[in-house]
Amino acid sequence: MLSFEGLDFSFFFHSLFYLILDFYLVLSFWLILA
Repeated sequence: MLSFEGLDFSFFFHSLFYLILDFYLVLSFWLILA
């Protein structure tokens, strides 16, 4: 149970990291277009 919660916690941070990465990629893409 404890390891499962740790895995879920790790997955949450992993998805959060990719969400921020996607945001910066889109932002830089808009800056290049502008």
